[in-house]
Amino acid sequence: MVIYVSTWNHMFLNKPLPNTNYITYFSTNLVGTRSDVEQFFSWHKNKKLITTFSFSLIVVIFAILTIFIKKMPKSKVIFKVLTTFTIFLIALLNSSGSEFLIVTGLLFGMIGDFLLEFEDKFLHGMFSFLIGHIFYSLSFLIKFGIPNILVFFIILPILLILYFVILFKKAENFKLPILVYTVAIGIMFSFTFAPAFKDIYYLRCMLPLAGGLFVFSDFLIAIEKFVRKIKYSEIIILGTYFLAQLIIALSTIF
Repeated sequence: MVIYVSTWNHMFLNKPLPNTNYITYFSTNLVGTRSDVEQFFSWHKNKKLITTFSFSLIVVIFAILTIFIKKMPKSKVIFKVLTTFTIFLIALLNSSGSEFLIVTGLLFGMIGDFLLEFEDKFLHGMFSFLIGHIFYSLSFLIKFGIPNILVFFIILPILLILYFVILFKKAENFKLPILVYTVAIGIMFSFTFAPAFKDIYYLRCMLPLAGGLFVFSDFLIAIEKFVRKIKYSEIIILGTYFLAQLIIALSTIF
């Protein structure tokens, strides 16, 4: 919010300011006293932001339970889905316009989380996440535009090289699906850099971080399934994945 004040005498008055423009991203005009405006924009008086913060804490709790519950497989699946469902609620609460594409992407991610818990549903889970990445990419494209084309020429070749060097020989019947998924997540990761070319300070670090964590998590899953077991893989994979999804959901606030 940018406030232009005509004279110093009006700065601390609790009444509408003359010759003052309140510039906001909200579609409706704000009319009222100075305290009305402050209450609307103050985070500790904003119920939506308080709810978002509370949901974020719940996500952390559910994520920890998911990661460290090993002796109760069914409970682990429940907490895993509850974690992504709460992240989904965060995005749903704060979304408007093209941001609902992020909500849809998180929904497919939640479905994918459930399916990946079953060995014979790996391909279905991967397809669900692929659809989610398409929705993320569309949302970032509509909201932020296309990043510098060099981003695509850097990220996609790196991911494809990793795929062909590490996964191609071991992937067996999954070679084509994993190749398609690699391209999809590479495109999504590239689009997370779009805010870096806009005047959007918070998202410059947040979204690329989320995209990178998502790629890292999925790459470890592929290595675990097709190449070899990794020590502490569950903690690393789920920790980076949950954080990536949470950042994407929280990006709807800015």
